[in-house]
Amino acid sequence: MEGLVQEVKTGTANTRNGVKTTYKVVVNGSQYGTWDDPGCNAGDTVSFEFTQNGNYLNITKGSLSVVSKGTGAPPPQQSMSQSGLSKSTGGGNSYQARNNDTQDQIMRQSAVKAAIENRSEETDPNTLLGDADIFFKYYKNGITDDNLTDSLAEEDVNF
Repeated sequence: MEGLVQEVKTGTANTRNGVKTTYKVVVNGSQYGTWDDPGCNAGDTVSFEFTQNGNYLNITKGSLSVVSKGTGAPPPQQSMSQSGLSKSTGGGNSYQARNNDTQDQIMRQSAVKAAIENRSEETDPNTLLGDADIFFKYYKNGITDDNLTDSLAEEDVNF
């Protein structure tokens, strides 16, 4: 990975060996963590290897190098329209995009469960998935109970 450092954040974490300093390097809109001082500043161009552990992106120990030093000033922020990104992508933040996908998966699972529970005698998977789509819209878009009743009537769903 090579990119422009937008920010370097420090924090602390309680570990089994006591409190340790953590570092987060924001590069190209994504946040990469490390236990070691990265030795770079906002505005620097860096190169490093990383691994993903769940939702976390971790810089591989000893792999970060500064390709070119910047001025120490953070790079100018692009507006979403300049960057070609829309708000629905999480503004280019890959963590936010993954979080949105995870939330959609959770809502989809809840919708399928609700459809199965409300039609316990139904065996046709297409019918259940159709009902789940209605419940998913309800969860995702915050449809009111009255609107859900109207949607169920339009879809000819009887509970």
